[in-house]
Amino acid sequence: MSLATANASAGNVAAVPQFEKTSLLVENKGKAVPDVVKAFLATPMGRHFTAEQVMAAYNNVNCIMKAESGNAASETKIDEDFSKLTAGSEDAPDATNIADLFDNYTTLPGWGAFLTYQAGGKAYLGYDEVGEDGPGYLMTPAMDLSDGDGVFKVTFRVKNANPNVNDQGLQYFIMNDDPDASKKSMISAASLPMTTDWTDLVLYVDGGVKYTSVMFLGWQGKVLVDNVKLEKLTYPLTEPKNVKLTTTSGSELTATWDAVDGATEYYVELLDDNFEGKKSTYDEQVVATTTVSEPTAKLSFQIIPSHKYIVRVTATNGDDKSFPARGYTTPSVSKVDAPVALAATDVTTSGFTANWESSLYAANYKASFVRTHTATEDGETLTYINEDFSQIPYSMNDPKGTVQTADFVTPVSLDNLFNTPGWSTLLGVGYTGMFGITNMYESYGLPGALFGPVADFTIGEGKAKISGTAMTSVDDAQVKVGFGKLGAGNSITFNEGAKVFEVSKSGSPFDVEISGGSKDSRLIFQIIDAAEGGDIVIFTNMKATADLKKDDTYTLPYCTVTLPYDATSYKMEVPFTGNDKFEYTVTGTFGDKASEESNTITVYSPEAMAISSVKGETDATATYTTLDGMRMDYPVKAGVYIVKKNGKTFKVMK
Repeated sequence: MSLATANASAGNVAAVPQFEKTSLLVENKGKAVPDVVKAFLATPMGRHFTAEQVMAAYNNVNCIMKAESGNAASETKIDEDFSKLTAGSEDAPDATNIADLFDNYTTLPGWGAFLTYQAGGKAYLGYDEVGEDGPGYLMTPAMDLSDGDGVFKVTFRVKNANPNVNDQGLQYFIMNDDPDASKKSMISAASLPMTTDWTDLVLYVDGGVKYTSVMFLGWQGKVLVDNVKLEKLTYPLTEPKNVKLTTTSGSELTATWDAVDGATEYYVELLDDNFEGKKSTYDEQVVATTTVSEPTAKLSFQIIPSHKYIVRVTATNGDDKSFPARGYTTPSVSKVDAPVALAATDVTTSGFTANWESSLYAANYKASFVRTHTATEDGETLTYINEDFSQIPYSMNDPKGTVQTADFVTPVSLDNLFNTPGWSTLLGVGYTGMFGITNMYESYGLPGALFGPVADFTIGEGKAKISGTAMTSVDDAQVKVGFGKLGAGNSITFNEGAKVFEVSKSGSPFDVEISGGSKDSRLIFQIIDAAEGGDIVIFTNMKATADLKKDDTYTLPYCTVTLPYDATSYKMEVPFTGNDKFEYTVTGTFGDKASEESNTITVYSPEAMAISSVKGETDATATYTTLDGMRMDYPVKAGVYIVKKNGKTFKVMK
């Protein structure tokens, strides 16, 4: 998505997201090749490989940024300070490309280079500004590092000298640089942090082969490199083999490995490989650790199912250690069983505690609450929605903010973006402070619309007040809002009483009153007139309310809360008096897998009991009287009643 700046007359909005059609259609199932991979493939060395091979190397990261010495023996294989590259300077590298003659400037022969220049005692990696050969690179001489576990350490200094790309990372590739071109292969690859200041970097790597070479490049070129040193490391204990990481519950991963001769214990670390901090600092997010004496370890923590996790296992015997062996997994489960909801406890006029039994493979729980309320006087206000979208956690251009139906049929719940539960859309985007819908794909069966929950909207004489602020991306547009239904093929039918309001590109408020509320209908906002090819309407705030009449009763979603794997209760704090009733269900989730809903628990205000608890084999003996004295066999309308049954008198609520 690109951005366009606009200011709303009714509220200053910094930017409006622009939908690019190809970026949102689910028809495009191919995976894009990252720019950094394209840059590598353009180089002379990169032409030996396919995009799939390079992507596989990035997924096979076999380096760590820190390792204890563990009494390891060190043998220096390469120690190059580039002191012979005397021409030029850091700020003004020499203009002569010395890639073909690079061995004349190094201590050891066998370096590989491309678009490489002298820079006052440093190597400067340039960029092909004219052709399509990509960035310059350096490759160390091929070294035999195949002995033992093939562990080696690489230290070097780098500096990003590209003034136009301040945030490019340094890419490194561990290569099998076999002299036979048909046998060349890529072992692993990764991106390291690099700034416009000199940065000292250290890699600890295993998996060395007979012709091991390390390659450096900045994917947009113009990088300074200095002081490259490679040391072969031999640890006293053998690296654990066959490390595996499996999902054994919604909150537990289990690591297993082969026992190591001479090891008395194993130190086990679990890392979140999706940790955001390491993009700039290469910090490591350790989520669980343990020390065990047997070759298996259970690690309990809050699993994020979409994340990749790395387990590191170090064999130890006193101060003697092995190099850490690693295993990887993106947690998955085949099924999440439905939790069992339990009766509410601590029921008071200020709320209650919902309870449930845990489900083995649930990484999270979603507790959903539905409220039934009867107005006690005319003019009581019911709020259907009141959003300023400030709670949406995604910043502009974050792809996580895009909401799109997977099957072109089923609306997607917005419970994770809205404070008000029960709303949905087929295609939209949510960023902090705004939510947008688009009609660009109406021909695909995706109308630009926002849907509220289905309910009985005859309350409040079937009327509602709608207000807020919105703006468009392309040109002025019209939005229709009213009560209606979503039918087959995503067809929208509005009841009589719907209204149309104008939305300008610069931003405008809207304030209308609609009517026509009916049973089993919903509130709907739909773009009905927009620029040719479609437009996007961005809401920066939205409110819908109804003025109830006394004895109006409604049942609507109240809230949905997401809770961690170890939660088995939730304290619902809400005024809970009169005829109020709550129902709750619990769903276990593991990423995009969800269990069936649990059984439903009904909680009544402590000021009344449920009529359902009165019904039974002796129903004929029960008599019901309204609070104003009217007697009946069994009440039909909602309300509070006096019941006489089996010689006892008490209040109940229907």
